[in-house]
Amino acid sequence: MNIRRFLLIVAFAAALAGSSRTAAAAPTTAALKVGHRGPAVVSLQQMLTDRGYYTAKLDGVFGAQTKTAVIIFQKEAGLAPDGIVGPRTLAALRGPVESSRGLASTAASAAASRLLETAKRFLGTKYVWGGTTPRGFDCSGFVYHVLNACGIDLPRCLDEQFTHGTPVSRNDLQAGDLVFFTTYKAGPSHVGIYLGDGTFIHASSARKQVTVTPIDKAYYVKNWVGARRIPSG
Repeated sequence: MNIRRFLLIVAFAAALAGSSRTAAAAPTTAALKVGHRGPAVVSLQQMLTDRGYYTAKLDGVFGAQTKTAVIIFQKEAGLAPDGIVGPRTLAALRGPVESSRGLASTAASAAASRLLETAKRFLGTKYVWGGTTPRGFDCSGFVYHVLNACGIDLPRCLDEQFTHGTPVSRNDLQAGDLVFFTTYKAGPSHVGIYLGDGTFIHASSARKQVTVTPIDKAYYVKNWVGARRIPSG
């Protein structure tokens, strides 16, 4: 083998090695998705937080909550809702915050209005343990029926409802958020839909019907567990 051929082979091998290293690094620079970690994800979470889509800790971990926030943003920005932050999604996120907030606010307001109108139709419906129809509801059955009637996918069981969507603090509640309380057992055991203006609608076993209650009522303040914001579908 002459020296020239040897040098060509070495150069080709070096090029392949460099290509492999570039490909391995590409996911963190070309697109962000579930499983990625690091400063780029922190930056993404901050942008989503600035626009009101992400309310959890900026932990630099692209997990389920980050993906949900990305999907909601993509839907409301007219992008393919795949939960992957590629060039188009990143460009939209880097756009003016005011425009993004206005778009999100308009879409969220319309979805919340439909949800609350549907929920209020069932005021006075009797409480029935295990009920999921207008013939009678229990608390999670009422929430399940209302959201699914609005085209929003939600599990039937209360424990699963409590892990759906993204967490919301009591001070940041918006109309349409699900609110959870502990009642007859430890952990979340009662759920309702926040109506705004300090009230929520729920199927109450104590009142034996679907009713509206102040969220600052002492019993519900004492037994507050948390709230979740559910994607509008």
